Amino acid sequence: MNNLFSPLPANLAEEQFDALLSTPGVRIERIVSLGHTSPADGWYDQDEDEWVLLLTGSGTLEFAEGRRQTLAPGDYLYIPAHQKHRVCHTHQTQPTVWLAVFFPPQSRQSDLSITPITAEDDAAICRIIQQVGAEFGAVGEGFGPGDDEVRCMSRHYCLEQNSRYFVARLNGEIVGGAGLAPLEGMPGVCELKKLFLLPAARGQGLGRQLAEACLAFAAGQGFASCYLDTLGNMTAAIRLYEQLGFCHLKAPLAGSVHGGCDVWMLKDLAASTDTDPV
Repeated sequence: MNNLFSPLPANLAEEQFDALLSTPGVRIERIVSLGHTSPADGWYDQDEDEWVLLLTGSGTLEFAEGRRQTLAPGDYLYIPAHQKHRVCHTHQTQPTVWLAVFFPPQSRQSDLSITPITAEDDAAICRIIQQVGAEFGAVGEGFGPGDDEVRCMSRHYCLEQNSRYFVARLNGEIVGGAGLAPLEGMPGVCELKKLFLLPAARGQGLGRQLAEACLAFAAGQGFASCYLDTLGNMTAAIRLYEQLGFCHLKAPLAGSVHGGCDVWMLKDLAASTDTDPV
């Protein structure tokens, strides 16, 4: 038996996010704030719809169009995907507890699927990786889209090599993918690799589904931790990785080969498994 109010931390250096439930269709989080606010220069711009209920304390949300909404216990809001918002006030001495429910945008439900890559998918995935890489400046040596494997991903990601690459289809068309493979020279560590989505496919929860498919494969293969590197301008992706439990590193791990990246993150898979709610 679990309880939303137990335990509540007495002191919080940072806002606390606790995953209560995560499935392909819905994600529920408990968020605990104690005087915390969003960065003054940052907005939440999430791919999912959100329904948020304030349970204790008080909090004020600010929206990019200038509107502010103060919530007291029992108040709730529906925030559509990509409605930019941030927290501009929470109670200074009493914990503010939020219950947030995230789900795919209801106005944009489509036929989505995640499947392991086949040789027939290689050309499409190669184009997507290179196109999206160019969009964010990840071009040439030192970036994932420049790796030799991009030209034939299905040959490099297979069970025999303890790796897997998944492709995302939207209404039958390949729109992106993500992979998981061992990090060279680091036993027990895998790497989340080449998570790229075409612009038209973003905002529908596909990135999360791809990442979760990779992490589920990693857990099944017995990896202890999962590493990734990315670019600081991929802000939506970084936010997703943070929500999935990845923590920022000050430098890349020794097995990393992408010298052009400037953001490095690591997730403890054992801890994640131990703390998942039943």
